[in-house]
Amino acid sequence: MKALHDRTQNLQAQSVATDLAARVAGIFELEFYNEIACTLLELMDEQPEAFDFLSGRTFARTMN
Repeated sequence: MKALHDRTQNLQAQSVATDLAARVAGIFELEFYNEIACTLLELMDEQPEAFDFLSGRTFARTMN
């Protein structure tokens, strides 16, 4: 019985992970990605030292 419960939880976790990946991919479709990239390139063009602050950062860390 426990094995069945564990297997069911594992399948549910995989389903959630798959759904999450699909939704995140949807957020970063090509149009949105280009807007972010253009904005950051514009910032670095105006203030080259911004590159040092952006290096190693991710949007996930910034949003937390």
